[in-house]
Amino acid sequence: MRSWKIASLFAFCLVTVLAGCSDLFTAEVIQEEPESGATDSEESADVEGISVYPAVFAIQPGQTSNVIEARIVPENISNAWITWESQDESVATVDSGGVVTAVSEGTTWITATTSDGEHSEHVFVLSGDDVVGRKGPAGGTILYHDDNGDHEWDYLELAPEETEWVDKPWGGKGRSANPHNHDDIGVGDGKDATDRIVRRLGEEDPFYENYDDPDWQSGEYAARLARSLVHEHMGRTFGDWFLPSQSELRQVLWNLGAQGDDFPLAEDLYWSSSEEYDEDSSEVAEDFAVTVTFGWGVGDWEAKPGDPVTRAKDDLNRVRAVRSFSPDVTH
Repeated sequence: MRSWKIASLFAFCLVTVLAGCSDLFTAEVIQEEPESGATDSEESADVEGISVYPAVFAIQPGQTSNVIEARIVPENISNAWITWESQDESVATVDSGGVVTAVSEGTTWITATTSDGEHSEHVFVLSGDDVVGRKGPAGGTILYHDDNGDHEWDYLELAPEETEWVDKPWGGKGRSANPHNHDDIGVGDGKDATDRIVRRLGEEDPFYENYDDPDWQSGEYAARLARSLVHEHMGRTFGDWFLPSQSELRQVLWNLGAQGDDFPLAEDLYWSSSEEYDEDSSEVAEDFAVTVTFGWGVGDWEAKPGDPVTRAKDDLNRVRAVRSFSPDVTH
């Protein structure tokens, strides 16, 4: 009887001791450091964004490249990762590590997204050399490829259709923006000519009051509209547009004319940044500038698509901007 009481008392004490120690055992587990070595603050931090480089890169079909660098912001988050997606896998694919494989000629976007789905950045991919007529990085159409290396840039991109202006003047009637140099009609001349026109005329057309009942604002002349364009596409902002020269504008027909119903311009007159040059007097005409027609008999009954047509600077025509660009990296 006495031994039974002693045994019962020992068992009771043992259970009591173990129960009292259970909180201590639990606390040790909670306070254990994560295996990754990250601190509690690092694991619980919110993802603020993602950065990628390059913005544009070129690659040839059949090649594979790990050129894309992507970083989550801030970088010390251990419980976040990046997922990858190609907008057009017939042009280029991307694996789970961001390695791109070019499949065929064309252009596409590679998108890097944080694992919470809240933040994305995009890389524009040029696959191959035959990309004229394909979508450009600003959402427009690539209209020219400088495959001879004649310029500091590689491509010209025509602005998207929704950015086009209708019934706008060239501006500055009665003043030449280029009185000493008529060589502004070629491919590569549009940007400098645009800058020169805006410097010459200013933010507002100084001859605005001389026009007959204008239904446009004084700052809405062709070169200034083009240079002031800001367009957003795929999370990026593009503000490097200009009014194309006569030859740059004609490239639209020469290089994109086979697109049929998908041709990006209307059958109408479009302003170029080129002024009319009088070869007899060797002077730039102060009252006239050059449009390019994209319709039969538009602007001149003898005109055919792609022809330059001289118009008075206060005539109202269409305006479509272009931009030049190059890949940040060529694989």
